[in-house]
Amino acid sequence: MIAKKRSANLTKRLGSNHSLRTVYNAVLAEMETSGIIHEVPPHEIETRNPTFYLPHRPVVRESSVTTKIRPVFDGSVKGTNGISLNDCMSKGPNLIPNLIEIMLRFRRWKFGLTSDITKAFLQIKVSKVDQNVHRFIWDVNGQMKVM
Repeated sequence: MIAKKRSANLTKRLGSNHSLRTVYNAVLAEMETSGIIHEVPPHEIETRNPTFYLPHRPVVRESSVTTKIRPVFDGSVKGTNGISLNDCMSKGPNLIPNLIEIMLRFRRWKFGLTSDITKAFLQIKVSKVDQNVHRFIWDVNGQMKVM
C-alpha cells in the first residue's frame, strides 16, 4: 500500500526533526479535537467497501501568520488499480469570483471589506458513504491510527 510506505517515510523524516514532528502531531490532534477528522473504529477498518488511504505530509510556511505547519493530503497518488482519488471526484463549478470583477467592486464604493474564513477547506463534511476513500494513517508515538 502506497500510503503505508509514504507514512513510514514520513515517520522516518519526522523522527530526525523532533520539533516538526511535535508541531505536526499537535496540528493533527487539534483537527481531531475539533471534529474535522476522527479515528476509524476497529470494526470498520476491514471492510468490503472500496477504501483508499491518502498519503500526507506537513507543509511548512514560515511567512504565514496563522498556520505555519499544515497537513497536505495527496489525492493525486494512483492506487493499485491505477486510479487516484482526484480521478473519481467531481470537481464541481468554479466558485471563486473573477479577480477583475472584485477589483472593479473595490473602485465602485468608498469602503472595501474583506474577511477570511478560518480553515475553510477543512470545514467541508464528507458524507459517511465517502469517508472510506478519504482515510489516512497517522503515526502517534509509534502507534498507527487509521483516521
